[in-house]
Amino acid sequence: MLALCAYFSLADAVAIKAGIWRFDNTSLTGFMLGPVSVEEILFYLLTAAMVVQGFVLVRGGVAYRVDRPGKPSFAMFYERPTTATMWA
Repeated sequence: MLALCAYFSLADAVAIKAGIWRFDNTSLTGFMLGPVSVEEILFYLLTAAMVVQGFVLVRGGVAYRVDRPGKPSFAMFYERPTTATMWA
């Protein structure tokens, strides 16, 4: 997540320095890290967190182990649960 946030913040900084876009200073808190506002960095961090959580949810992040049917495991690379093992 931090890598995604850093990448987007860097791309944002490059675009700001190149004059592709700018921020309206009247709607910012004024805290900046280089040319990028803290609000923008927080936006990228939260967006990356939501994307990762979406992948985890779609992938079946709480997988069910074969040796302990019905008991959740947070390892994502076990077999996908079936209805029989999921609700046992």
